[in-house]
Amino acid sequence: MLKGNLKYRVFAICSLLILSSSFRPDSLYDFRSVYLRDLNEMHTEHGVSMSDRVKIFRQFLTPPLSKFNYRNRTVQGTNIQSWIRRKGDLRQIRILQSTITIDTIAELTDIETGRVTNRIPVKGNFHFKVYVFNKLSSPQRLIYITSPNSGLQYFLIDGKADGPLRESIEVGMDEALEKLRKEVTKVSGIRI
Repeated sequence: MLKGNLKYRVFAICSLLILSSSFRPDSLYDFRSVYLRDLNEMHTEHGVSMSDRVKIFRQFLTPPLSKFNYRNRTVQGTNIQSWIRRKGDLRQIRILQSTITIDTIAELTDIETGRVTNRIPVKGNFHFKVYVFNKLSSPQRLIYITSPNSGLQYFLIDGKADGPLRESIEVGMDEALEKLRKEVTKVSGIRI
C-alpha cells in the first residue's frame, strides 16, 4: 500500500513541476491585443487625434516580462495580476479584471431642458480590465480602462482623465464605471 501511494505522490509532484515549468505568466499579458483593438475602434470612430492621445501606452505593448515576478490573486471577485521588479524604469504592471453587476433605473435627460425624458431599467453585467503601469520616472501611475464589448472607456495620465467621445453610450455604462471606480479603490487602493 505504501509503495503505491509513494508512486502516486512522485507522479503528482512530477506533474506539478512539469505544469509549473510550462506555465508562462507572460502569456496572460494581453495589453498589446487590447490596445490595438481599441486603437482600431478609436481610429475609425474618432480620427487621428484620439490615437495621438493614447500613444504613450505603446511603450507597454511588449514589456520584458521575463524580468518581472508574477503574482495572481482574487480579492472580492476582482482578479488582480501583477508583474513586479525592483530594477528598471517600469517597476510594476497590474491588470485588474472585474465584472460589475448593474440593476438600476437609468434616467435619460434632455440636454437643452435638463428634464428627465425617459427612465430605462438596466440589468446586466459589465466586464472591465484596468491596466495600471507604475514607472520610476513618472510621478503618477498610467492607467488604461477598457471593456471587451465597448472598448476604451478612459485613461489617466499624470492623474488626469481623458477618453473617447462617443456618439452613443451603452445604457448603464456610467453607473457601471462608477461602481468599478469604487471596487478598484476598495480592492487595490488605486484611484481611477
